[in-house]
Amino acid sequence: MSVILVATPTDVFRRFKDSNIFSGINSTLSSKDWSPLTARDIIQDWARAFTDKIYNHDLNKNGHRVVHSLASNSISDMLAEFCDFNYAIILVGYLLMLVYALYSQCRFDGCCSLGVESAVGLALAGVLTVTLSSVAGLGISTWFDIHFNAATTQIVPFLALGIGVDNMFMLLHSYPEVVSNVNRNELGFLLKQTGVSILISSLNNIFAFCAGTILPIPALRSFCAQTAILLSVNLVGIFLIYPAFIALDLKRRKAGRRDLAFLAYYCLCMDESVGTVQHYQHQNNDNNGVTHQELINAKSDYECASPPYLPAELDKTVNSCKHPEVVYTQPKLNNVHQFERTRKRRQKKSYRMYTLQGFLHIVYIPLLKYTTFKIGVLLSAFGLFLLSLYGISHSTIGLELSDILPENSAPADFLKTRDRYFSFYPMSIVLHGEQIDFPARQHQIDLLRNEIGWLFTFCCQVGRW
Repeated sequence: MSVILVATPTDVFRRFKDSNIFSGINSTLSSKDWSPLTARDIIQDWARAFTDKIYNHDLNKNGHRVVHSLASNSISDMLAEFCDFNYAIILVGYLLMLVYALYSQCRFDGCCSLGVESAVGLALAGVLTVTLSSVAGLGISTWFDIHFNAATTQIVPFLALGIGVDNMFMLLHSYPEVVSNVNRNELGFLLKQTGVSILISSLNNIFAFCAGTILPIPALRSFCAQTAILLSVNLVGIFLIYPAFIALDLKRRKAGRRDLAFLAYYCLCMDESVGTVQHYQHQNNDNNGVTHQELINAKSDYECASPPYLPAELDKTVNSCKHPEVVYTQPKLNNVHQFERTRKRRQKKSYRMYTLQGFLHIVYIPLLKYTTFKIGVLLSAFGLFLLSLYGISHSTIGLELSDILPENSAPADFLKTRDRYFSFYPMSIVLHGEQIDFPARQHQIDLLRNEIGWLFTFCCQVGRW
């Protein structure tokens, strides 16, 4: 391993301060702009170009002999690069979550149209609410002057997305049940049933990350503070903004309209169906001379005057439609079993194999009825538990500098190679002082050098280098 020492910015500044090098170079840099800061920038640019030239050399690509290079500013440049937001990765992650949310909430009524019970619009609104809440949380973090680092820019957006979307899914899971069982104040019942668990779990997460702000490490302290702020803003968005979308979707369900998707196809089908009904009504009016309203009134009068036919097993019959009597019957056991089998058969046919519910009802739940499959599941869980214990016993504790750098990069490869073949750390002793009399202290300096040399020899003998 070779070490190349580069002059300090002050030495470079003094060396070229009074020279005519600027007049001979065709550049925008003049002698007036020459300063130690400018010299530092030039040294750093030269170090970057030098390491890139060595790392990307043609002889390093054959694999027989690889030369790794590392400059003093390589690690800082790599960390600064990863402190910026990677918008492409964040966009791909949010799009994948959006696709999953839309797919899990879609309920088709036909080949290419969504049904009334579909919640694709709510899933889309929920993901957008969480996304905008995350952006607002990052803005509040910037307002509080919380510094961004590699942990916050690479982890916090996805962590806030996962927890925020989880709260949305909890509301959407209870939403159809509340709508089918409650006739009024559905939104209040929904928040009463599911909102408490969302509030408690979110507050626990927020308080946990707030407790992490007392850590002495600045990077982890900033990470915990930004995560707590984003989770707080997501909680506010879920409780204040998202219920408004649920209220709009509730009106749509009560009106019997389909969920938002394939609007053009839906409008076209509605126009055709309305035109068919109007043509049928016009034809009946021409043939019989009876209006549609009269048909409805006659149908209602007929239903009220003549009750439908009831089976013979009933103990009593309904004598009047104005004062009906509640009739209780004891259904036969065979009919009940036949009804349950028919219901389960229809429900099983309604599931699709490529959905999660279809996989559970068609494949997984029937397999759980077999004893061998149950034993296999228990043995698999026990095997994973033993594998986890084995992994814990062989885990390494500690954080190396190469662990925080991206893989397949020049600084990470250099550090891994140095730790593998050169397991030592650079050390330097510098005599510093304004009034050091080097001629008078020369004897002590020689003694220091001899002691350091003896220590180096001892280390070599012990380490068998």
